Amino acid sequence: MRVHKYVYEQTCTYSLCTGYHHSCNNVQEIDSYAGIDAPAFDLGISPSKEEVIACAGSSKAIGGHKNVISTMPKRDPKLSFKLRSPYVTRAVTFEVSSDERKLQNWILRGIGGTLEPVFMTTKGKTMTCQTMQSLVSQSVVSTEIIDVWSMVLNKEERLRSNESPRRYFVQTDISIHAIIRDGDLNVNQRYDRFRKNITSCMNNDKELISMRNVDLVFFPVVEPSFYYVLVFDLKRPSIAILDSQNRDGKVDDIYGSSTVGLQDMMIMHLLKEGHGAWKVYAEMDQDHIKTRWQFRENTVDAGVMLMRHMETFFGGDVMK
Repeated sequence: MRVHKYVYEQTCTYSLCTGYHHSCNNVQEIDSYAGIDAPAFDLGISPSKEEVIACAGSSKAIGGHKNVISTMPKRDPKLSFKLRSPYVTRAVTFEVSSDERKLQNWILRGIGGTLEPVFMTTKGKTMTCQTMQSLVSQSVVSTEIIDVWSMVLNKEERLRSNESPRRYFVQTDISIHAIIRDGDLNVNQRYDRFRKNITSCMNNDKELISMRNVDLVFFPVVEPSFYYVLVFDLKRPSIAILDSQNRDGKVDDIYGSSTVGLQDMMIMHLLKEGHGAWKVYAEMDQDHIKTRWQFRENTVDAGVMLMRHMETFFGGDVMK
């Protein structure tokens, strides 16, 4: 039984950690088909060749546009009980409508330009068609895709019923290699970066940061040869590793310091926030979840499987 160190240390200063993203240079070139039918609905994409202006408040607003007004970020309003439904299926099915198929072809074939924005949030987060093309079969999924997927899943959590576990999905820059394995950082400096990223990801929402009303916290981890998710169950304390590859051996030997480092950061964070689960996690090992469909070898589609794990896992010992 491993006892984690440094759980009583507190942070003194904060330092901002720069996010890390895989490049999209490995995206395969896709032929453009001029004869493809456009979707029947409005994509909200302008055919003009003018430069795209980022959302108000974004640091990427194009210079020269004087009418771009910066506004204070607003906290997302909570849905009332009547707007929540136990009948909302949060795990999507594989049924695809004809319009959805046309939209997929429109994006993945790069019609309209590879730098055309296809996803944008009110806070200025933008994703281009080129980045989205990393979802093409036999391509390595970009970390930007996984980060946007976390945003989408967090948005959908607002529709859950009160009886359903509350899940929160963090972005990859919180669990990146530079934070967990940087040998030049001591434990306090490492936690400073971790907390800074957590605070930014949760939009300074004190309730979310305290994690008192969160049941499951998902940390997608993207490393050169690993795509997996580390899930902390705060309601029934446990730590699960969801990996599409069936790996033999001890967790520490397989994943090195990444999972241990994240566990240490979570212990320090919960201790600082006064969450009682830190005591249990300080003496807890991680469970490597086994499934019947895991591969013996790593595959290029591991990123898509990671996204599916995030969507369908609600705690427990097996995938549902």
